[in-house]
Amino acid sequence: MTSVRILRGLDARRFLAAPDHWQRLLADDRYATPYQSSAWLSAWAGHLPPTATPLVLVAEEAARPVAALALVREHLYGRGRITPLGAPTADYIRPVGRRADDIDAVSALVETLAGFVRDGESVRLSDVPLSSTLGWYIASQREWRRTTTDCAAVRLPVHYGQLSRDTRRSHQRRRRAWRDLVDGGHQVRIDRCSGSALLPAWDILLDLHRSRWGALPAAEAQLTDVLTHAASSGAAFIEVLRMNGVPLAAQLCLTRHRSAYSLLTAMSDGYRDLAPGHCLLRWLAATLYRDGYEVLDTGRIRPEEGQRRYRRQYDSVIASTVTADLVPTTPARRTPAVATLQGAA
Repeated sequence: MTSVRILRGLDARRFLAAPDHWQRLLADDRYATPYQSSAWLSAWAGHLPPTATPLVLVAEEAARPVAALALVREHLYGRGRITPLGAPTADYIRPVGRRADDIDAVSALVETLAGFVRDGESVRLSDVPLSSTLGWYIASQREWRRTTTDCAAVRLPVHYGQLSRDTRRSHQRRRRAWRDLVDGGHQVRIDRCSGSALLPAWDILLDLHRSRWGALPAAEAQLTDVLTHAASSGAAFIEVLRMNGVPLAAQLCLTRHRSAYSLLTAMSDGYRDLAPGHCLLRWLAATLYRDGYEVLDTGRIRPEEGQRRYRRQYDSVIASTVTADLVPTTPARRTPAVATLQGAA
């Protein structure tokens, strides 16, 4: 029989960091992503606002952990709200452990979440792969309000010769443009930055993103702190494309086993005719395959026009995630609160 133990605050953070707890569950789970790594989750847990508390739901059998789900509880306006730890930055949310896709463990975890809702709290599980048991389970529950999002992954190597004629011509035209630049004396280089070089490259990526799209939706300072931990674990790198010393594109990736996950990409707005994002992605796919990787996951497909066409140019495999909400059917009891004013960050 599966039972669920609820860890809060410091106990949750200790469980996430302990080699014989979360890390052991992670090691037993071949489907987990870097967004479930101890370094990633511990960093987010360490930078929560004062109104938020980390939670870990631990599914146990015979008093031994077999699966766990990392969450955060935020207290707002007299009601608690529970969401995945690391959301919405993480592209994929899932429990970890050798039984993370076992129906008994998953149903026990979901029932525990339903218990929070019966106590007046709301729950959102975002970006859960529909291919996982948790994704299938919450998508099949009528009580959960749900939406789906498509994601894309590039299988390595990319077989450009098997793409459509128009797509092959587009790739050939862009490659020829870059060869002509090199033949004309321009210095083009791509550097992979990790370890101590990760944060300087992160500043470059942020500058490119601000110049074209503005500030990141997520708090830049918080994500910077998270990447500091990721750099020490060796599970993150940023690829930077430069021409004549000027950064034209940068791409942040996290890795686990033989898969790389692209978290953020930015390109210079002044060189659109060169398609620097395509140049960087072609190089990244080729070098990852050379290094033994089998998949480059490019994450959520944004709704902007052209995004799906962009992914198809690399023969991407499309999969879906589900975001589901479970809310109380009766209003939560309101408690007196003291209002405060906070300056804008």
